[in-house]
Amino acid sequence: MSEEKYYTLDATISCEQQHLLAELDHDGVEEYAIDEAEVDRLLGEKAFSGGDVDEQTIALIEQQLEQDRFRIYFHTGQAGERAQKALKFLQQHDIVCEQIEHDEKDWNENWRQGYETVKISKNLWIVPSWLKESQEVPEGTTALYLYPGQGFGTGRHETTALCLQLFEQRKYNGKTVLDFGCGSGILGIAAKLRYDCHVDYMDIDASALENTRQNLSENDISVQDSQVILRSEFMPGQKRYDLVFANILLEILIKEKDAIIASLSPGAYLIVSGLLNEHVEAFRENYTELQELSVVSQGDWSAIELLAP
Repeated sequence: MSEEKYYTLDATISCEQQHLLAELDHDGVEEYAIDEAEVDRLLGEKAFSGGDVDEQTIALIEQQLEQDRFRIYFHTGQAGERAQKALKFLQQHDIVCEQIEHDEKDWNENWRQGYETVKISKNLWIVPSWLKESQEVPEGTTALYLYPGQGFGTGRHETTALCLQLFEQRKYNGKTVLDFGCGSGILGIAAKLRYDCHVDYMDIDASALENTRQNLSENDISVQDSQVILRSEFMPGQKRYDLVFANILLEILIKEKDAIIASLSPGAYLIVSGLLNEHVEAFRENYTELQELSVVSQGDWSAIELLAP
């Protein structure tokens, strides 16, 4: 009897292509950085012999450092077929990736080892849900327990961390929040835990909404207290919110501008990310109706806080 297997794809994906991850039928994504061992592998014997490193090798390492590396997991039904389909899809977009087969018995250890607690601020920590019992959290710090499934947003990526950084910088008095393009639900759940407000979650991807529901449960938040809804069923302007998160790429922020603006109450705050640094000006040109309050950046990414009139 053959042993059960699961599969991963290791891929190096540029900032501009990371939206393609949403097109894959996967069971989770882990982001990681190139480490010293990988640099040594790329350098080969020259890393140890003191030989000159050619310009092509240096350029390759610089390219690796400038791009984000992702491990994409396929564990549930027809995992091998889904991994093969994803591999072909990424290769069609000129993304270099490697498929690796693993023994099922190693699943939990390998899947979880890349995740650890993210300390957003002294007031907010993002804790992997399987560490709920073992992670000690300081008194006065809010712990958000997160299972990183198919929904984007673990607190590790710059865009999520920047949104939470802006959120933590201000004390919000509003009672209603919309997580527009919620992914894992991390931003809306943070608002719910910190201020006990009403939060609605919306995404184009049904699997992301399932991940949101799971994370609501991990944090003992009743799904009945929120609206968890597909974009196709969301009616812009039907409800208005005191705070809206939109951690989505520039092209979607522009495409969905009317819906986002229509969701803001007078005097509401909007926190956006998913913006490459070079896209900030283009965003400003498209959202002139709102007053810019703050901009923060990390690596290649930026986030902006705005105020509705």
